[in-house]
Amino acid sequence: MDLFMLSELIGFAKSDILEIEGRLFIDHDNLGLEAFRNKIAEHSSVAEAQYWMNILLLESYIDNIVGDDWEFTDERAKSILKSLQSAWTFQINAKYPNAIFRIDTFIDEEANDFGLWLRQD
Repeated sequence: MDLFMLSELIGFAKSDILEIEGRLFIDHDNLGLEAFRNKIAEHSSVAEAQYWMNILLLESYIDNIVGDDWEFTDERAKSILKSLQSAWTFQINAKYPNAIFRIDTFIDEEANDFGLWLRQD
């Protein structure tokens, strides 16, 4: 197991959650509020930015932890996602107790993408 990748994965669990114009964002790259606002400005709306910027792809980290023989239905992979999902849910509920959100599993089998997606309707 690559310790750098493990450290990065653990870092994702403690990523800051930012609220911008009523929308929640996961700052998994540790950009900070001002840089995040600049990235949002590249999109046509804050809602569109949230849609794309809150997808965190994790397949390479899962490959590194469980090996490359896993599938999207693998309980080991789901367990890793569930741990991150719990950490983000705890942080959001603590910082933004009135926020309505969900954290979904993101799967695109054609592109072989697997991860989490923070969403607000």
